[in-house]
Amino acid sequence: MIGNCSGMDYSTIAESIFALPMGKEPANVIPALAIRERMQRLTGSYEVYRGLEKLKVVSRGGLLHLEVTSPRTGKTNLTPLIPKDPTLASTNFYTVRNGLEISRRICTP
Repeated sequence: MIGNCSGMDYSTIAESIFALPMGKEPANVIPALAIRERMQRLTGSYEVYRGLEKLKVVSRGGLLHLEVTSPRTGKTNLTPLIPKDPTLASTNFYTVRNGLEISRRICTP
């Protein structure tokens, strides 16, 4: 297999091709695809209690990030969300601020 663009790992593509004739859903048997699918489900707009603060969760460079725009300055900050479980089986993440780990949890409806 050859290609001229970055993105999905070639072994993931090959494993997907082999999973289909075996009657398997690639996202269910290939960890990289399952993680990518979970990341897509977590991206979107969120707000805290009664809309006091609104933010987005976006996917950039293989990680989820908190995207917060200041209503006062209009400046947007991206903060990486580091998963506590690398398979993303849970929605527990952490961020780092001033060298300290701050726990975060993405609550989906």
